[in-house]
Amino acid sequence: TLKADDFDLNATPDALPAMAVAGCFAEGTTRLLNVPQARLKETDRIAVMKQELSRMGADIEELDDGLMIHGRRGSTGPPLTGTTVHGHGDHRVVMALAVAGLGAEGNTTVDTAEAVDITFPGFFALLEEKTGRSAPAPCNRSTRFRLLMGLSYIHSSLSLSSSSFIFLFLSPAKIVNPFFYATCSIK
Repeated sequence: TLKADDFDLNATPDALPAMAVAGCFAEGTTRLLNVPQARLKETDRIAVMKQELSRMGADIEELDDGLMIHGRRGSTGPPLTGTTVHGHGDHRVVMALAVAGLGAEGNTTVDTAEAVDITFPGFFALLEEKTGRSAPAPCNRSTRFRLLMGLSYIHSSLSLSSSSFIFLFLSPAKIVNPFFYATCSIK
């Protein structure tokens, strides 16, 4: 079981989006602290993660220097609900929201998915690899890439839905859902 805690992210501000998602799935209250510089990245990551995870039903508070996330409270169901969220063109936000979508109940759509190419062009390929599934021919930014079993990646609009959860940032080998079907079509 993932347990909540306080984390000083001053030395690792880029971890804030992923840690915010982790906090949603942890038991208790997670505080991400001492990271005001996260407001000065590609986006104001503190405000953006509060906004987008709130859309998914997270109980999250914005602090001057971080976030406070009230995670699971004894619930056995998913703490997040799928919906449409905005990646804000921020590579780390898109990746974190993609992982949040995998753990959410229902469909999640994250736009500006192409932003991951900035630092992790193989992000979606890694998701495929870690789920033990193969992808069709390579897709480019103008291509819609759909992984049925609930996963859909759309460059400029990434859609995810699954009853499984991949904690890619913390444990890349933990994969649950065995179903897969892939197609690639022009958007």
